[in-house]
Amino acid sequence: MRHRLRLLKGTLNLLLCLGLLLTGYGLVEAETTLHELIETGNALVREEKYEAAVRTYKTAWKLYNSSDVVYNLAVVYDHELEFTAKAVYYYEKFLSLEPEAAEAPQIKEWLSLARQRLSPQQGGKTVIQAKLLPLSNKLMDPASDESCLKGNEHLAQGEYEAAIGAYRKALLSNKSQAACYNLAVLYDYGLQYKASAIYYYQRFLGIAPDSANAPEVATRLEQVKQELLHDQDPHAESQIYKLRTAK
Repeated sequence: MRHRLRLLKGTLNLLLCLGLLLTGYGLVEAETTLHELIETGNALVREEKYEAAVRTYKTAWKLYNSSDVVYNLAVVYDHELEFTAKAVYYYEKFLSLEPEAAEAPQIKEWLSLARQRLSPQQGGKTVIQAKLLPLSNKLMDPASDESCLKGNEHLAQGEYEAAIGAYRKALLSNKSQAACYNLAVLYDYGLQYKASAIYYYQRFLGIAPDSANAPEVATRLEQVKQELLHDQDPHAESQIYKLRTAK
């Protein structure tokens, strides 16, 4: 009888211990979801608690291997904490995970600039030159459109006004997608006239919503809008990137 009581008591103690473990007093804890971790990290960024945000993102990366987390780590390291080497690492990681992402062209630009900061070129070349690269790299192939071809030729010579005239002629005469796109790129990266860039990005999406370039244009359009907002209001949010959320 005493043996049975001791056995029963031991069983009850074991069940009690298991209960404590399962209710969070021991080693077993409910795992936070990817969405919750990313939202927590994003909230910390908005509060300018960048180191805490990075710790949260890294927890999410360890648990879920999410490309959304990698993207957020890259931009926070680059634009907020200015840890260039870490930014390069996560930019490269993101591009390996999502090479065709809508943000990929912008990420490649930021990656190029970050690499320039890590390894400045000789002979007086500066980071400013790296900023000019997207202008020629981003131009759309005009195919057989002669006016658009002339625009590209003028642009290659740095003749911005002549390039604008040729592109506008192509856009007016045959609603050239390439001319519209190249005008937006010229105003954005070359002349840095953000309002004009926004106009032509929006016009491009109107005439070519199904273009392969449309996702990239939509992403860049939102970024330029934010940049323009900040230029007009110094107290506006200064972020030139948009954090990702869990899909």
